[in-house]
Amino acid sequence: MYALDTKKWIWRRFFSLEWPPARIHAAFCHVGRKKFFIAGTSYPENLLFNDIWYCTFDNVLWKTNSLDLPGLSWNKLILDPTSP
Repeated sequence: MYALDTKKWIWRRFFSLEWPPARIHAAFCHVGRKKFFIAGTSYPENLLFNDIWYCTFDNVLWKTNSLDLPGLSWNKLILDPTSP
């Protein structure tokens, strides 16, 4: 995932140790300060994902001279299948 620095016109890459698996046909939406990455499929394996991941940008170090932006946090949302 990348962010465009519109003052310098440089693409900067977010750095995180944990990411959701690569996929296509997924939904990406935001609620409050969290961004949600929902479902999708993988190509060419044709695996279907029914998971939900969310990320937050609260700890990103925006004011760095590096091309990598540390601090992005991805978490897998654990759903309880027994709850209504």
